Amino acid sequence: MCESNKDWLFNLPDDIRLDVGDETQDHDTLISRQTFNFWVKIVEHYKIHNCAFEEDFLDSFSFKKYYNKNKERLNKYRLNNYQKAHIILLLTRNIRNRAFHNENLLKLRKSGIPRLSVKIDFNEGKFFYFSIEPNMIVKYLDDILESLGVK
Repeated sequence: MCESNKDWLFNLPDDIRLDVGDETQDHDTLISRQTFNFWVKIVEHYKIHNCAFEEDFLDSFSFKKYYNKNKERLNKYRLNNYQKAHIILLLTRNIRNRAFHNENLLKLRKSGIPRLSVKIDFNEGKFFYFSIEPNMIVKYLDDILESLGVK
């Protein structure tokens, strides 16, 4: 980000708030103190989804691994890496927020569909849901962390 605009952090749109705290901080400290939601919004705003994860990881990533009713296609087209990264970020934020607020991550809907899911509209009005089975949450998070080089 700094290569294209060294002041990008201070020129954000109004809907993305930089948490500066109470005291003046250097650039690296400011970066390290931002929330996960801040980074999801940054990825969305700058449309850098393909930079968030390695291409090989996204190429081989399958949502069916975590819930067998997840789609691998939107209509006749396979999910592209941009779409996969977008869904991964939203699902991961969903897990983080629910865990942080002590919500039950294992809960299912009355229909038996996992409550841990995101609703995506890539096709102008046609919604797709992507979910994670409760028993696959740890595997999902391990796979995401491994893709980022964290073990």
